[in-house]
Amino acid sequence: MCALGVANADSWWALILIVPLIVVLVWLWARSRTKIDGRKYFPGEDPDENCERLKEWWLAELRHAGVDGDGTVEWDEYDEEPETWSRGKALWKALAEHTTQLGEAYEYVAEISGARWPLEATVLTTEAGLITRVIYATSIGATFPGELVFKKENDVPFILDRFEGEGADRLNANKALRKTMGRSMCFRYEVPRSILSVTVNNIDVHSAACVITPTDEGSEVVFHSTVRTRTTGAYEMTLGLGAVLAALEALEQAGV
Repeated sequence: MCALGVANADSWWALILIVPLIVVLVWLWARSRTKIDGRKYFPGEDPDENCERLKEWWLAELRHAGVDGDGTVEWDEYDEEPETWSRGKALWKALAEHTTQLGEAYEYVAEISGARWPLEATVLTTEAGLITRVIYATSIGATFPGELVFKKENDVPFILDRFEGEGADRLNANKALRKTMGRSMCFRYEVPRSILSVTVNNIDVHSAACVITPTDEGSEVVFHSTVRTRTTGAYEMTLGLGAVLAALEALEQAGV
């Protein structure tokens, strides 16, 4: 009887140890099924092929956000600030100066449809295909008293990410809005090892920001960011489209 009792006790201990392990493995598997691993879409050295890769990447992120959309992507050689973006020039130049050392060579401009707001998305890359910056531009119906800038310059909690400009105090009091805005942009990411030498760990564009400019119809909104990566549970690399859509929804509700 004693031997049988010991055997039963050992079985229970085995179950106690194995069941949590199984639960964790299932959780990790489920997370991997819901995350976007952009490494398979990452650009290479052929700009025409990169257009197709980036289109697939953006459409995958649209589907992940629950949007049935479409888009077109065109590329051009990059040598200056896009003329169509008249706002936020000082910020753009600051970002450009910090990333010039990376040798940005191409820009890929996408027109993304299907979401509530038609988006113009731009990805800047080096000649080898390394992504340096990701920019989203659109117009929303919400209005604000004046130009606003939401900056993200470090990895500390969102409590230090704040709006600057006319009417910023009211928006900064909305913690949920600030948290959503902070999640919509990134200034540093870990690059795929196949893209650069193993001595390079990450790309840092120094700061990321959202520039909100009043217009006659509402507001022009431009997000300056880069690739987002996460390794908790499952590796994820995204262009941040879903987070930008969430931020736009939050801004629509926060307008005056």
